[in-house]
Amino acid sequence: MKIIIQIAFLFLISTTFAQESIKPIIQISEEINPLFGYTPFINSKDEHRTHYLKSSLRLGIQKSLKTDVINIFGSYQLAGNLKGQVQGFYQISHFAGVGFEYIFNKDKRFRPFIGLVTTSEFKTNYKNGYLYDVTKGYPISSQESLVYLGFEDGISSYFITYYHSTPFIGSIMTGCEWRIINKLYLRLSLVNDLQVLKTRTLLLTKNEAIYYGYTNHTISKSLKNSPVETTIMNSLGIQLGLSYAFSFKKKPKPETP
Repeated sequence: MKIIIQIAFLFLISTTFAQESIKPIIQISEEINPLFGYTPFINSKDEHRTHYLKSSLRLGIQKSLKTDVINIFGSYQLAGNLKGQVQGFYQISHFAGVGFEYIFNKDKRFRPFIGLVTTSEFKTNYKNGYLYDVTKGYPISSQESLVYLGFEDGISSYFITYYHSTPFIGSIMTGCEWRIINKLYLRLSLVNDLQVLKTRTLLLTKNEAIYYGYTNHTISKSLKNSPVETTIMNSLGIQLGLSYAFSFKKKPKPETP
């Protein structure tokens, strides 16, 4: 909550600048990630793709340079899985952070840009939720966990991974924006996300997996005794959005005769 208040404060204080070279900005965007990459089912020859949808709101300031501009902003992001192996938005996470962008050719209708955004998860509905492929971080319904585990004859136990948190995502963006009307731009970019995923692992027998998976019995107490493990993930996404820079330049008063 403190981060969100700081983001709002950054946006409000920017309106006090009298200089035309500094303007408050607002951006909204939608990102689909990963753009490439598959998640295979256990005991299946087929491969299925699961995507995450990331909705972002950014508030900040824009500084005009001689030929280019710089954006500095706070960012809020709502992320959830699209419908794939499980129903849409089965896993939902809230992120907050900061970022900056460098935009070239400020006076042109077509403007390329590069940017960096860092965020951290501050709320999720999926703590201790079941993960199938930890290298990609995709959730699977706990009721379906036994189906995907696919216990085989002679195998009496499995290591099962559960979601803990995402303390860091670093996103590098490169793209272009097109001016629709004065100060309003349509944006399209490729985003490379570097994500730090925290998980816990339990060794469960087949009977325990049935108990945890099909009765939805809580396993939080057992997970507290399990160490937190870290996985670094890298993925490529595509982002579409809008950007608007406000102007508070006072119009000159007409001279009185």
